[in-house]
Amino acid sequence: MEGYQFDSAFVANETQDYRPIPEDRYVLRITETRPKEVRDESGNLVKSSVQFVYEVVEGEYAGRLIFENFYFYGVKPGAIDRARNNLSRLMNAVGIKTMTNTNQLIGYEFEALVVVRKGNEGFSDSNEISRRYARTVKEESEPAASENSELGW
Repeated sequence: MEGYQFDSAFVANETQDYRPIPEDRYVLRITETRPKEVRDESGNLVKSSVQFVYEVVEGEYAGRLIFENFYFYGVKPGAIDRARNNLSRLMNAVGIKTMTNTNQLIGYEFEALVVVRKGNEGFSDSNEISRRYARTVKEESEPAASENSELGW
């Protein structure tokens, strides 16, 4: 494209921090859901999962991302039940009773107890959501009285 100048050094100098954030309770926003499918050699769907991407929206770690996978196939005993239970807890935390598509949850915020899961088999430590809560809104302080307060407006 003519008339556009780009310096690749700008992007090369950016760094992304992939270390887990400390264990604590955070306000998270659902920013993306990514369906993941695995097919056999014949093209038949054999496994299905959904990855949720959450963004921390407040505090020191605002902007950091947390990923959660919901496995709807039985890789390990109880995987499907865990996925259903955790998805149900997430829906309750954001106040949604039914849905037909996980994208319907994008943009909703909730609170979560985020813990650090120790890495194994060559994987690094990562964050994991331990509990989900409905978002509590902090009460705003009473506005200061103005000279027109006694007028009722």
